[in-house]
Amino acid sequence: MENKLDQVVILHIGAGKHNEKQNNEYVRLMRKALKKGDIVEINSILEHSSMTNTGYGSSLNILGEVEIDASYIKSDGECGALLGLQVDSPTKEMFRIFNKIDKRYVGEESLSKPLSLHCSNLRRYMDIPVHDHLVSPKSNKIYDMYKDQVFQYHGEAHINDTIGSIVIDTFLNQTTLATTSGGHFFKLPGRIGCAGIIGAAIYHEQIEDLQISCMCSGNGEQIIKNSLAQSIVKNISDMDEAEYGARLEKLILKKTPGIYCGFIVVLRRSNGRIQLLYGHTTETFYFGTRVNDSTRVVLSCAEQEGKFTFGEYKLR
Repeated sequence: MENKLDQVVILHIGAGKHNEKQNNEYVRLMRKALKKGDIVEINSILEHSSMTNTGYGSSLNILGEVEIDASYIKSDGECGALLGLQVDSPTKEMFRIFNKIDKRYVGEESLSKPLSLHCSNLRRYMDIPVHDHLVSPKSNKIYDMYKDQVFQYHGEAHINDTIGSIVIDTFLNQTTLATTSGGHFFKLPGRIGCAGIIGAAIYHEQIEDLQISCMCSGNGEQIIKNSLAQSIVKNISDMDEAEYGARLEKLILKKTPGIYCGFIVVLRRSNGRIQLLYGHTTETFYFGTRVNDSTRVVLSCAEQEGKFTFGEYKLR
């Protein structure tokens, strides 16, 4: 086991409608990822599984190709997004590319370092690989069944979307968030999902003595339209703790009454207290946490179909 002293890890494998027959496999997958302490290793385990919609097994676009969006945020203000990745470890590739970008821009004051990049042209400059083994048998079967009637396709019975993770190193006082997604099936080539837009699928900010992190998953267009992760972070600091559930439900449903999403909020206070809030309007939302050596996996199901489900945990 790796050194997990003073470390908190939170991950999710998407909001949607998971196949309950695979629940034991989902639990094993999350527990395996939660053993890791590095955000790249955590996400790589999730990305290499055909049960998640990213990396290997991603949904296919209208051309039958994989296009993955990814983004990250660090509590020191560093962030970035990559669009159109075609690799089995998109989080690892994202950090590799942005590390190279950081080195290129050291001491450069006349040019602003890019925040968001598309791989279609960057590939020729950054030597970004294209993996040809990303299409799983399941994804290929769906594509073959519906490729001639894509605009009549309304999704498989089992839906899972964006994955994400948060690593809080309390000793170093550092928080890192990262998210990736293959988007929805039969999307138009070049479509940018919520995982590729800072403030949509992930956001982090310190407001006075409160550090707030948020991850979102679900209908990407709805999440983007509402800048959902950023909106939650910006508003939650003004909410009374006893009213988190009711106030978050009101905030989320106000602009889009039928929004299809799930979210996780992590509140880290200056006294060391860490609290997790979650909610979803989707049928299911699966996530896990680890505080040092204490692990929890939650398979949350909607209390009532189409209604808002809310819960909270004290992590520390």
